[in-house]
Amino acid sequence: MLSLKLTPTAVQNALNVVSPEGLLTLSLRNRRILYIENLEFTNDAFSVIDLTNNEIVELSGIPKLINLEVLLLANNNISRVGLVAPCGLRSLLLMNNNLSSFSEIAKLRPLNSLENLTLDCQKVKPKERTAANELFGPDFETRLPAADVLLNGENTAEPVLKDVRLMETTMRKLLPEEKALLVKELENSTSMEEIERISKALKEGYVGTSGTTQE
Repeated sequence: MLSLKLTPTAVQNALNVVSPEGLLTLSLRNRRILYIENLEFTNDAFSVIDLTNNEIVELSGIPKLINLEVLLLANNNISRVGLVAPCGLRSLLLMNNNLSSFSEIAKLRPLNSLENLTLDCQKVKPKERTAANELFGPDFETRLPAADVLLNGENTAEPVLKDVRLMETTMRKLLPEEKALLVKELENSTSMEEIERISKALKEGYVGTSGTTQE
């Protein structure tokens, strides 16, 4: 299946929706997009840009959009981070991608308004945060040598296909028909909360919204 180019026309003609949180959202999901580009043609009119379930390989190409608060990039093939311009982004969802190196994650530092970064469905516990501060230092400026080891490390992991990642990391507990149902729900989800809920359900073995567990 061929990947598609995100042209200015595609950006301008994309579906506009209002999220459950009341945020104006540009929906560019499920389009087999390979690269993020031409988002300046949004005229900075959207609080949320939804690029869920595409084929994006690099997090880059995001212009300085002051009004952009939430960027949804779950279920792509992102394995590297390119040049990132400072903007008003507060929440970034990167669940089910190919990012496996801390040195790539560290390239998000120019996003100085970022409050929420979601890489998987596991919340960082206070105990883990304390341990990380002791090992790596409390911030970038006062980092310890162990942090430099991570920052300068290379990504040696082989990329994994999107469908394989989803199956291996979240769907072991589910029956085949349940997997298909949840994947369909994830592809059709319309908000950050919905994506997080479905991903968490997959991780914990729940089906849809019924709360039925397979354990």
